[in-house]
Amino acid sequence: MGCAPGSWSQYVSRKIISSHHPTKSGLCIGLDLQWTPPILSHSNRIHFFQQNIMDSSTLPLLEQILQNLKCHIILSDMAPPITGISITDQSNLENLIMKCTDLFPSLLLSSKVKKEGKEKEIDGKDINGKVKGNSDGEGGIFVCKVWRGECEVNLKSKDKLGGLFQSIQLYKPKASRNESKEGYLICKGYLGGN
Repeated sequence: MGCAPGSWSQYVSRKIISSHHPTKSGLCIGLDLQWTPPILSHSNRIHFFQQNIMDSSTLPLLEQILQNLKCHIILSDMAPPITGISITDQSNLENLIMKCTDLFPSLLLSSKVKKEGKEKEIDGKDINGKVKGNSDGEGGIFVCKVWRGECEVNLKSKDKLGGLFQSIQLYKPKASRNESKEGYLICKGYLGGN
């Protein structure tokens, strides 16, 4: 989500294409308001759409492409237009990220692992409690761009992303300038719901 100009998509696409393992295949679906030039367009496992995540037609489009499969990872590099007013910008980004969570029940692998650790529901799992197609039995992963500060703290709370994932960590890429507030939340172990 938010794939233009395409550097994340290019990285993911190359990983998918280079995987020649018979049981490991992948699919990269890129969405952005802006047009994204084709990347490795010779593959039928790479798709790009100029699409608004807020449109009601987005979820049916993704479900059609996935054909009842669930995503292991959803990456979001989306950011709203900057107003220059910090509290407004933080709130707008937070709202955009939470809009992504509306898609999770239909798109992201769910572990349905109870945080106490003992009991597991059998929702999308084999009889051993492993999520089908996910070797470690954990739920899906969501990685999203954040601006460190209030937005990050709010999103980690239990009534936001903190209630949807087993763990959340902030990652600041080494390539990012020291003064930049940009970072990424890495949310692991999707528990289901939104």
